[in-house]
Amino acid sequence: MHIKVNDDLWIHANPSRLKYLGMQWFNKDFLCNNLIKPRVCSLSNIWSSNLLWTHYAAGHSGIAIGVVLPTPDDSIKKLIMKYDNEVPKFLQQHTLTREDVLNALTHKSKEWEIEKEVRFVTFDTERAYIENIEVKEIYFGLRTSKDDIRLIFSILKNDDVKFFKTCLKPGSYILNKSDIPWLRSES
Repeated sequence: MHIKVNDDLWIHANPSRLKYLGMQWFNKDFLCNNLIKPRVCSLSNIWSSNLLWTHYAAGHSGIAIGVVLPTPDDSIKKLIMKYDNEVPKFLQQHTLTREDVLNALTHKSKEWEIEKEVRFVTFDTERAYIENIEVKEIYFGLRTSKDDIRLIFSILKNDDVKFFKTCLKPGSYILNKSDIPWLRSES
């Protein structure tokens, strides 16, 4: 089923799935009355997961960026994920509220617990990004090319940013990090 809510929002769902979520009477007004477009930023508290590198960093050929975030202001909610295999249900007697959206964005299947995800959400349509993020570390994947490493280094190099290459702990599948000795000598 494809439901056009407005010019910016379509819902693609199996009707039986909507029924499972407690939305068997679902209609466009359910979303439109109180929901302003949420903006979501998803981050992880871990850089050393092989699964994350495989899923999100092009099979270990991408990068992970270690950042320090400012304390969120009142317009940004920091959500700590709950990995519980429970799909949030929405109450049938009211329209979807911001609290419903935040509750839905807080739950995830137990199998994704490895992500150690934190989400930042705002309903402020004027907010396009979080300001004052400090890049502290760059981790290059096992398969990141030297050309890509050089490019990222040339863009982000300064004394405050640390650059690491991921590597496997000898005799295991555990990811470690190592310095990149040739990197600063080439610059």
